Amino acid sequence: MRQAEGDNPLCGDHVTVFLDVRDDRIVDAAFDGDGCAISLASASMMCDAVIGRSVDEARALFDDVHGMVIGATPDGGALVD
Repeated sequence: MRQAEGDNPLCGDHVTVFLDVRDDRIVDAAFDGDGCAISLASASMMCDAVIGRSVDEARALFDDVHGMVIGATPDGGALVD
């Protein structure tokens, strides 16, 4: 079982994600956390999205979503200055 924790000190959200990885494929994912409805719903949707993917596919998905959140373009540039 692999796990990772994330905190947002600005609002107090805290989430721990648990991944069951076998042969480099995520076979199950779960989370435990405290926070607003948006952060908990996001964690739930993320768990659903990574089940069945390889670790590399899940990392690529994270990179894509993270890029959208920070406003990066696919080539790594910024959408706005």
